[in-house]
Amino acid sequence: PRGTRTMKLILAVLAAALVASAQASGGATCAGCSALIGLVGQLAGNGTPPSTWPWDKSPDAFCEEIKLCDGTCELWGAKWPVSSPDFPTDGKRDDTAPKPDSAADMLPAGAEHLTEMKAFRASAARAGATEPMPLLERTVAWLATHRDEIEAAGPGMFFGMSRAMARDSLTAAVDAFSGDANVTLPCDNLGNLTCDIHTLFDNHLPLADGDGDTFAAGDIPLLTTQLRGTSWRGRDCDDTRATVHPGRRTVAAGLGPDVDHNCNGISGTDPQTGASYEELFCSGPNAPMGVIGIGDSALAHFHIPPQYLNAMNFSLDHVINAASNELDWPQCSWSTGYRKTDECPASPVEMGSIYQRMRARNLCMHRDFTNSGVNGARVSSAAEVLIPNLKRDPVNDNPVLAFYALIGNDVCNGHPGLTRMTTPAEFRASVLKSFQELNNTLPPGSKVAVMGLVQGTILYDTMHNQTHPLGVDYTDLYTTLSCVGSNPCNGWLTSNDTLRALTQQRADNLTKVYDEIIAAYNHSYTFEVYRLDINWKALFAQYVQKYGNPRGAIEPVDGFHPSQATHQLLADVIWKDLEANRPHWIPPVNPNNAKIAALFGDQGGY
Repeated sequence: PRGTRTMKLILAVLAAALVASAQASGGATCAGCSALIGLVGQLAGNGTPPSTWPWDKSPDAFCEEIKLCDGTCELWGAKWPVSSPDFPTDGKRDDTAPKPDSAADMLPAGAEHLTEMKAFRASAARAGATEPMPLLERTVAWLATHRDEIEAAGPGMFFGMSRAMARDSLTAAVDAFSGDANVTLPCDNLGNLTCDIHTLFDNHLPLADGDGDTFAAGDIPLLTTQLRGTSWRGRDCDDTRATVHPGRRTVAAGLGPDVDHNCNGISGTDPQTGASYEELFCSGPNAPMGVIGIGDSALAHFHIPPQYLNAMNFSLDHVINAASNELDWPQCSWSTGYRKTDECPASPVEMGSIYQRMRARNLCMHRDFTNSGVNGARVSSAAEVLIPNLKRDPVNDNPVLAFYALIGNDVCNGHPGLTRMTTPAEFRASVLKSFQELNNTLPPGSKVAVMGLVQGTILYDTMHNQTHPLGVDYTDLYTTLSCVGSNPCNGWLTSNDTLRALTQQRADNLTKVYDEIIAAYNHSYTFEVYRLDINWKALFAQYVQKYGNPRGAIEPVDGFHPSQATHQLLADVIWKDLEANRPHWIPPVNPNNAKIAALFGDQGGY
């Protein structure tokens, strides 16, 4: 039933949120259990955990008792009980959001037979708790039933929980829309989960794409707006023709001016001249240029609303949408964001993405954006999967301003030391392959802006003495995640000064590889390439100067990713860098913008 699917999805999101900062190796499930049992205890006591079962002991000890931890590492330890802080939220509490205890009718299939669930019930029986609260029971069941999938993601993929959660969301969408005759899909049918999973999680392409042009049509929550749909790529306006999609330059044979061939909302002919509006407004020097982002979770804008983990302000607003987008918010990102400020995570900085700045200069490029950011991606991911699946047609599509932004995962993983980091030689080979793939894919006249690896030492410097939404210090959180082998970046999120310095040294060495390649090969491609000059420490200093506490510059739940505010400050830094160093990359203002707005309004929206 749909209600049951919704309940499972809610539990999945909560569990994913609690351990999304954990790399899915041996300890992601344990980290999730400790954090989640603590949160549920805080919820049960209206901020302060009760002294009744199971919170009469630390959540770490309870998770060991029910076989989800081995007792080696502790998050709460002797500090338990820990009260919930009154933590700032996204400010969009939605009282109509599904409640986490509103469906107590079913556990995940087969959960009652698992060792962990038997241990859970035995613990409850010993304590005389005959009716454990639904959220507690069902979350333990979800962790237990998904354990193999969570751990299977392996080193370097610290989004195992969000992947598991997104797959639950996919199943929910299948249940909801399997009978919808108006939905067209790249797989033979919506119920072919093997094909669906390959499309979404291997190729990172839209689930709903009837014509195979990699753009989803329509505005159906979950199915077309999320699940790699219109949040990630401009909305298709005809899902039956592969020759009609955002960014299309060539008008296919048989299509007249009344067909919006590039989905920018401009069609028809001028009654006085008989010329098409597309030709009048969007040709020659006014021809549009799209925006593409190729990168990792920082490009995709990984964001977990802090109210998901904060008992004092607990809310599940936007929980379904968050699940189906793998906890990413590309629609609000620095590169391809198109939403208004009040439609994005709370931020003192107004939206002003690169796409929005480009569109403001030329309305003809409406909807021409693609965010190919993937949680956990390295430069090897870009070369092997992300760029080949851009599907930009070098002959028939418009040129683009592309951003190649893989800023951390080549040095970030959950393993001690430097041995699992990408070497300069490996990095060079993958970047060269990426650039060759871009040369095969991008239309002539495109530009590629490269972002070097981040100055990651700023993460620990900023967060180590701050308080997490759960109430623990970030130092304790980072230490616990390292202990269980689940730290998203063991080299930067650590109290070890030497390791942080060595990790930064490797990151700087990898960034130098970009400079060497650009110097040697810049004239070898059909596109121009430039490495952006981004001073992350200066950017953080700018945030502190304007808005105070530096904690707001980093995502509070994982203590790792740039926040909504930093995304938009970063967009401004990038734009000013291009204005100063590559001014010819920025398209001129289209003098026809006012006419386009007068004739076509919002151009069909998004």
